[in-house]
Amino acid sequence: MAILYTLIIRMAGWFILPAALFSSKIKAWREGRKQFPTPVGNLKNPVWIHCASLGEFEQARPVIEAIRSQLQWPVLLSFFSPSGYLVRKDYPGAEQVIYLPLDTPENARKFLASFQPRLAIMVKYDLWFNYLKTCEARDIPLILISAQFPATYWLFKPWARWFRDILFRFDAIFVQDSASLQVLEDQGYHKVYLAGDTRIDRVLHLPAESRKLPALEEFTGAHPILVAGSTWPKDETILGSILPELIREGWKIILVPHDVGEQHLTSIMALLPRVNTNRLSRFEHGKPADVLVVDQIGLLSYLYRYATLVYIGGGFGAGIHNTLEPMAYGKPVLFGPKYRRFPEAVFLAESGAGTSITGPEDLLTVIHRFSSESVRLDAGAKIEQYLQNHRGATPTIIDYIRNTWNKSNLTS
Repeated sequence: MAILYTLIIRMAGWFILPAALFSSKIKAWREGRKQFPTPVGNLKNPVWIHCASLGEFEQARPVIEAIRSQLQWPVLLSFFSPSGYLVRKDYPGAEQVIYLPLDTPENARKFLASFQPRLAIMVKYDLWFNYLKTCEARDIPLILISAQFPATYWLFKPWARWFRDILFRFDAIFVQDSASLQVLEDQGYHKVYLAGDTRIDRVLHLPAESRKLPALEEFTGAHPILVAGSTWPKDETILGSILPELIREGWKIILVPHDVGEQHLTSIMALLPRVNTNRLSRFEHGKPADVLVVDQIGLLSYLYRYATLVYIGGGFGAGIHNTLEPMAYGKPVLFGPKYRRFPEAVFLAESGAGTSITGPEDLLTVIHRFSSESVRLDAGAKIEQYLQNHRGATPTIIDYIRNTWNKSNLTS
C-alpha cells in the first residue's frame, strides 16, 4: 500500500502541471515547488513545524512563539497550501518559511537530511506518510498538536489501517477534546494527551493587539455593525436577501468574503444592486456607504472590534470558519448548520451565546434578538468564561517538550 500511496502522490504532482493553466491557486502551488528548499543563513537543527494552511498556522502560532521565547530554538515553518504560504511567507516568528515538497521517499530523505530538524511538529491532521516514516528512521522526535479525530474520520475505516499505523510513529499526540482522546485510546494508541485548542491561547491576545483602521472608524460611526467574515456564495446570497431591511433599521455591514478574487468580488457587487456598497481598497472618505466589502486578506481578526454581531461563513458548505476570533472580543456569533465538528461552535449554540441559522428568515429573527444590549452582554459573559476555562493548551505542550527532551538531547 505504501508503494501505491507514493504512486498516487507522484501522479498528483504530474497532473498539477496542466491544472496550473486553469487555477491561480494551483499555479502558485506549482511555482512554489519549482526549487527544492534548503536552509538559509545559519539555520541549524530547527524545530520543524508543518501546517496545511492558514487555519493550522493559527493553531501552531502560539506554540511557535513559545518555542522561540521560552526554549530559544530556531523554527522552520512549512506549508502545503498557497493560501497559507503566501500570507505567512514573511512571518517573523520563524527563521525560514517554505512550501513542503511532495511526499515522496526521496523528497523526504533529501529534506530531512538538509534541514536536520531536532523535532518535528505536525498540526491537526495533515499527515504525510513518507515524511513521518523518514523522521522515525532518522530518530527525529514527532509530535502532533491540536489533533481532532472524530470516530467517523477516514483514518479509522478498515481500508485505511495501513495508513492509520503512522499514528504509532508519534512520540506524543495532543488532542483538542476528550472524544478524540477516547477514539485514539480505543485504537490502541496511549501516548495521547488532552490539551485543548492552542488557538484559544492565541486569540485571547487579539483584543490587545487589534489596531484601529481609519476607514473602518469612519464607516462604522455610531451604527450597529454586522461583521460577516469568511463568507461563501451561499452565505452571501442569504445575507443579500436581508441587507435592505437591516439597513433600513440602521445597521451597517462589513462583508469579508473568503475569496477575494476579482471575479468573486464582482459577483458580490452584482448581488447587491440596490444597496449602497463600497470596497475597502476603493474607500473614499466622506462618501456614504451601508455595506463595506473588504477585498484584502489578513484584516478579519482586527475587524471584529467594530462588530455588534458577527456572522461566520462556511456553514452551508464544508463547515464554518474560525469562530474563536470574534469570541475573543466577546461578540455573539451566528453561523450556518455545518458546525458540529467545532466544540466552540457547539458551545455557542447550546449556551445561547450564538446560534446556527438555516436561512434568511431565522437569520433576521436572530439578529433582532441580539439587537438587545442585555442579550449581547449575557452572551459576552458566557463567552469569556468559556475561553478562560479552555485556555492553557500551549503551556501543556511546551512543558511536555521541555520535560521530555531538554536542549542538549534535541541538538544533533
